[in-house]
Amino acid sequence: MYNYYLNYDFSGILVLFLCLYGVVSTFVCEKETQMDMLLLTNPGGGKKTTFAKIAAASLFVISVAIWFSVVDYIGFVYFFGTAEGGNLPLYAVSNFSTAAVNCNLWQYAILSAVIKAVGVWTMSMVFLLISLFGRNALVPFVADFGAALCFIITGASQSYYSNTWLKIINPYSLLANRILFGKTEFISFAGYPVQSFQAAIIFAITAGVVSITAMMMLSKRNSYCRERRTKCPDLCMK
Repeated sequence: MYNYYLNYDFSGILVLFLCLYGVVSTFVCEKETQMDMLLLTNPGGGKKTTFAKIAAASLFVISVAIWFSVVDYIGFVYFFGTAEGGNLPLYAVSNFSTAAVNCNLWQYAILSAVIKAVGVWTMSMVFLLISLFGRNALVPFVADFGAALCFIITGASQSYYSNTWLKIINPYSLLANRILFGKTEFISFAGYPVQSFQAAIIFAITAGVVSITAMMMLSKRNSYCRERRTKCPDLCMK
């Protein structure tokens, strides 16, 4: 059962597209109805609304990723009729004979679920950043869909490449993390050896944080101010 489970990553594509569909209209729907400017006159509008949307989208995509990971595990246990063997070491599976982590199978199942959630979160933050520039739902959806295809196609071909950096810079490798954890690889970072899966996690989190920072910087400030509302009423009308 674990041999099939650890080599199954099709649900990662479903999670990615589901999260894309869920977050693509986060900033667009208000622009289509021209409510975005009205929200700026609200005490909770502007960057506060942007941060709330980012937090809600993050909670949504992480919940979806964890949910699918749990369903995948339960599904394999149900169809194979057993969950035995979870205490065996990870290298007992043929494709993980030179695994980068020293843990047993059930521990790796938990680790894999967490890593997939990180990868989905990173790509969803990139989708949100792209959708921030759209004025209608179609343009950011097409752009995000194209970005998702690039992640998937390049990620699916990474197993044929010997260049470890291609795996690290693509957050899709965290969804199909058997490519990262299947064998022990190192990169040189400032003269120090760093395992590829550690570098991929750090890069993904950094890319997500940079995307959030860019969204907060590019979002408009709240124009609601009690002091200036009486002195400059035209400012609150804009």
